[in-house]
Amino acid sequence: MKLLKTSLLLAAAAATTHLDAAVYSLQWSGTSFGNSAVATGTIDLNVSTMPNPVNTGGSLPSWVNSLNVTVSGASSGNGSFTTADFGSIIFNSQGFTLNLNAELVGQNGGLFTGMSGDFNIFRAAGTPTAPNGTSPNVLRAGGGFSGDQMRLISFSLGGPSGVTDFADWMSSVNNQSRVYAAGTTLASLPLEGAHHRPMMSFDRMGKDAQFWATGDFGSSSRVRDVKVTSGEMGVNKDIAPNTLAGIAIGRGQQNQDLDLDGSNNVIGNYVLGEIDYRPFGGQWIVSLLGMVGSWDAKINRGYSNGGSTDYSLGETDITSRSARLRVDAPVLFSVGGFGFSPYASYAVTQTVVEAYTEAGGALPASWSITPPKPASASWPPRSSTRSSSSSSASKASTASTALARPSPARTSPERSASASPARPRVRTASASASTSITSSPPTPCSTSPRTPRPSVKSPTSPAPSASAARSEREAWTS
Repeated sequence: MKLLKTSLLLAAAAATTHLDAAVYSLQWSGTSFGNSAVATGTIDLNVSTMPNPVNTGGSLPSWVNSLNVTVSGASSGNGSFTTADFGSIIFNSQGFTLNLNAELVGQNGGLFTGMSGDFNIFRAAGTPTAPNGTSPNVLRAGGGFSGDQMRLISFSLGGPSGVTDFADWMSSVNNQSRVYAAGTTLASLPLEGAHHRPMMSFDRMGKDAQFWATGDFGSSSRVRDVKVTSGEMGVNKDIAPNTLAGIAIGRGQQNQDLDLDGSNNVIGNYVLGEIDYRPFGGQWIVSLLGMVGSWDAKINRGYSNGGSTDYSLGETDITSRSARLRVDAPVLFSVGGFGFSPYASYAVTQTVVEAYTEAGGALPASWSITPPKPASASWPPRSSTRSSSSSSASKASTASTALARPSPARTSPERSASASPARPRVRTASASASTSITSSPPTPCSTSPRTPRPSVKSPTSPAPSASAARSEREAWTS
């Protein structure tokens, strides 16, 4: 077979991960002043709008989403205080551009220590007992000038204890996005590979029933190794004049390398059905294809922990559902033995990833669906991916929401022993339309699956491309 194909993808899927808001942990200690007072807290900053270098003094700026401080061990002024208890702030990096992914105290040779730079918070008029800044990087308990003094000793991203590189840890957490991408890839491979054309378009050798066995293979190593395979067996039969129906069962698998020798392995089975019809007995073909896949995913997530590499293992179930409506036109013209026939198709795929909790390692995490809060964030940082595009011919979108929650106690509110048996889900959906020109007579061919590409701090691995190796076997017998 010879093939000439032109494809117009009307729905390109892309994804981005946003961490515009980040929660930082704050610590003050009275040790250097000879007292036992301690203050701990969190400050939620919108780092996308916060100036850097920063030099702010006065009322709480709009990029401070929230502020919480708890004082303990002081002679007076102990208690917990929230954003409403503070009226103003000083945040001055003295012209130095801060590394917001690392500990802020001590940057640039001693920033926010002694008289170098300043971070201070000041009580509101209506809260006289809230802690109050009295000198650079020094807080006093009790709201006045006689309370116990406490010096700022830490200002860092509020990740789990033991995380020394927060950005690297979040990158490992965001690898979860590749789980639903794998489910979508495995759903797309049979549609764009073995079933890249209607069954009725193949040479049927005058028979009213056929059996087939076929397989697809793809790989990519541009960023990190990804291998995907699928195979199926099926049968079809004429069920009415100009009408053909077929059913197939198959198995697919995707193996992907992750950072720090981690891995993402997804394997499972699918059932596929197709019905083709020639209107009025002509050469036009209208086909409808449906597919349901059930996949088991094992994610071995590697991450840095206290200077060494640790691993946590997660297991979850993935369900994918696909449908495609396609119309194939007859051969329009021939050139040198090649026949050119256009087609138009519209496909939609839904992928559902069950919530899961990791086991093992020092910093296991759990994932569940949680509606995001507008213009703010809380620990743990949320990972979300969204994409959409449209044209005058069709529209499509891909969306998902995921929550990464550190769970050193090995349980989470979503998955505790008393939790409801209903399992939260992470959902994605995508739709695409395409047109193509193919030659006649037909023989097997394949294109690579089109999948969304979630983007995180570390490079992502694309789905197998059109240049990926592929093998396919087909046998048609009566």
